[in-house]
Amino acid sequence: MAARKPKKSSGKSTKTSKIESSVNELPRVRKNVGARNLRAIAARKVLSQELPGLKPNIIAIRKRFNELISTPNLYDLMKKAYPGKMKETDIYEKQFDPMHGSLVYSGLHEATKRLAERSNAGMYEEYLGFFKKYPPKGTAAMPDICPDPTARSDSQSSQVHGLKTERVNASNKRNAGYEFNDPVQGCLLDCWLIAAFSSYAWASTYGTFSSSGNAYSPALITSLKVKDYTSNKRVPITTSSAFYLDNNSQYPYYSRTNLNMLEQTAYECWPCLYEKLFALYYEKKTTPFKTDDPPKYEGLNGGSAYTALTEFTLMVSTVILTASYLGTPPDADVSGMIYLIKSNVCPDSTTLDNGRLFYYAQRPTVADTYFSADPSSNYVPAAANDPSYTPKTVTYNCPGISANHTYSVLGLYEDDSDTYIVLRNPWGYDGNPGAFTPDLVNSVSTSLTNLPEPANIADPGSEGIFGLKMITFMRYFEKLGWI
Repeated sequence: MAARKPKKSSGKSTKTSKIESSVNELPRVRKNVGARNLRAIAARKVLSQELPGLKPNIIAIRKRFNELISTPNLYDLMKKAYPGKMKETDIYEKQFDPMHGSLVYSGLHEATKRLAERSNAGMYEEYLGFFKKYPPKGTAAMPDICPDPTARSDSQSSQVHGLKTERVNASNKRNAGYEFNDPVQGCLLDCWLIAAFSSYAWASTYGTFSSSGNAYSPALITSLKVKDYTSNKRVPITTSSAFYLDNNSQYPYYSRTNLNMLEQTAYECWPCLYEKLFALYYEKKTTPFKTDDPPKYEGLNGGSAYTALTEFTLMVSTVILTASYLGTPPDADVSGMIYLIKSNVCPDSTTLDNGRLFYYAQRPTVADTYFSADPSSNYVPAAANDPSYTPKTVTYNCPGISANHTYSVLGLYEDDSDTYIVLRNPWGYDGNPGAFTPDLVNSVSTSLTNLPEPANIADPGSEGIFGLKMITFMRYFEKLGWI
């Protein structure tokens, strides 16, 4: 179905100029985007507390971890993990913006400092100033079991719960089994990378997207072709399909595969493998072609999904700053943003079981929230905050929409009255109503109950997938981009 032009627009040329101005800013796209998976932190914390009563029954331990990580409401899980500090919802809500100093952003200051030393000091100066103003405090000082190396196995393993880590024969699945909801983020600040993987898999499955030497070819199971910055060509990086495990749950310590997507014959390992390959790649970029195996994963703390997509496809990223469409409240160019996405990312639609239209992304597409909603830093533009909007001001205070976080863009969804942008949280959870504050939940679709075939997801929200009203997206998200 052809994309409709915006109702209030002087024509497509206006949108093109906005794209071009945004593309010119691509070299300045910040690479300190990153939010840890708070659900993974909390689940590991509770499991460590309950472990004495579960040992040595590894089946019981695994079952308990599965129950914890799938807790419907993250606040309930956090109260179990930190009962003395989570008595008030206010403390919980402060976990989702770095200005409060929380576990979600532990290590972000160090990652920003590293980027300033290695790339563009001027670009990151204001962010370093932010951390001087808001040093880690309060909940950030709580025992952080997720990045704690003592919780990680001493050596890598090629088995998970007795199953060999390998590519599963997936001839009965689209995209050779590399499915968009396989990757689930772990304890690193690499939401940007996991979201990029998910978006690439989605576009490879639903779209006509292809690139030279498709990174998702099963033939590349222990290697990945990435950009060599010296020759500007794609070169392979190879590693083993062995990974560090969590000492308690015995699941992979960093990223892992969605529990709903696990097979019975082997542990589907491609998310873990690609994360490991990128960690090795980032070591090679900073210390040329170092070949250590295993790599230092800390190099993935903070990054850019747009850069990552370019690095393993050699295709140019287009990045749009949503502020250019906000205008003067309440006259934001919502129809223009919808037209932009339809014409560049989602040209075709399909009818869902509920009779509504879903425009599916045919290019790998991602979106970032602002670094912080700190009013004194002005990261969020003034045009995003106005009494005519609900909520009136942008606040990152829930797991549904966290600050400094990257999401996959799956497409657009239209119901009778609104157009929603469909997003996937790389945490793999927190798309249900309970993941949003009462004033924000009204911006989340209640009728998006299934996705186009072959997704076969009975409850998208339980896997971190949700539809957000376009105007709310334009206010809370800083950037949108694709390759």
